[in-house]
Amino acid sequence: MNIRTVVDRRLSGSELRCYGHCDRQSAPKFLPGQPYHVACIACPSGYVSRIIMYEKELDISWFKRFLSSTLDGLVDLSDEDIRIATRHPWDLDLIEAEEDVVLRQAYWTQSYRRTKSDDLGRPALFVCSTCDTLFLQSLNSNETKCQNCRSKHS
Repeated sequence: MNIRTVVDRRLSGSELRCYGHCDRQSAPKFLPGQPYHVACIACPSGYVSRIIMYEKELDISWFKRFLSSTLDGLVDLSDEDIRIATRHPWDLDLIEAEEDVVLRQAYWTQSYRRTKSDDLGRPALFVCSTCDTLFLQSLNSNETKCQNCRSKHS
């Protein structure tokens, strides 16, 4: 089973909720154009609760650079902000898996405690409903499209 199939079938359950924004049901969206399997957990409004890298072997240095460039100063990213998880066959209900480790995850959670401001108008990370790219906008914005998609459709 490939990584995307495992994530889609075993890690995309109905228990995923938007964290810190609205508590609505969320779903993983794989981000286009990345050299690794990177997804975000986002609510229907596009607010990104978490960014996750799924691989058998993680490139944490790349993931930190990706997050830093994506967040563009939104938070002071530290090593403690990135968590690592290992998924074994029994975690994923994969009885016939041949390897001991199915995949590893590195993840970052967008959290109010790590932002530089408590202002509800502060910038936050969202994913575009049209092109699945990440973008920054006001936390209380109702816009679901990035600037590029908005300008194409106006």
